[in-house]
Amino acid sequence: MKNIGIISRTQIINNKEFIGCYSNYIKKLKDKVNVFIIPYGSMNEVKQMDALIAPGGDDISSFDREVLDYAIDNDIPYLGICLGMQVLGNKIAPIDNHYLKKHTVYIKSDSLLYKIYKTNELLVNSRHHDRVIDTVYKVSATSDDGVIEGIEVSNKKFIIGVQWHPEDLNNDSLFEYFINIL
Repeated sequence: MKNIGIISRTQIINNKEFIGCYSNYIKKLKDKVNVFIIPYGSMNEVKQMDALIAPGGDDISSFDREVLDYAIDNDIPYLGICLGMQVLGNKIAPIDNHYLKKHTVYIKSDSLLYKIYKTNELLVNSRHHDRVIDTVYKVSATSDDGVIEGIEVSNKKFIIGVQWHPEDLNNDSLFEYFINIL
């Protein structure tokens, strides 16, 4: 089985620091691949993975950028979710109207996201506080109000970022495609 690394995030709960990831990522992947939680800052572990998931979080760090650069430079499949997508942006800005909101995203028909979902419209969830307002990569999905919801690096096997949380949707197409390209 192939190895997928999920970049860990830090959360403070009841004044205690926890490092890990949402269990829904593991539930989507288990029994199909080996799943590893990558400790923050551990590029040695990143380099041992066949694919990477950069999940949501609060702040983009230099480690997030280092992981993305490694994935791009080595054509390692990378799925960025929420903050993991925002790493693909050049400029980020706050947003206040997308938190805990379901909405439709519009997927461009010439994108890998379209190939995966086989539709131009997809109902998704949101729980983000920031948005990408500029990127050098291909914008593959947007919402009604112009918020960038999907970004792809076109000349790579699979480097995709989505602003929504596919781990919480009933549609597993993105995870299935991600696993099948390994």
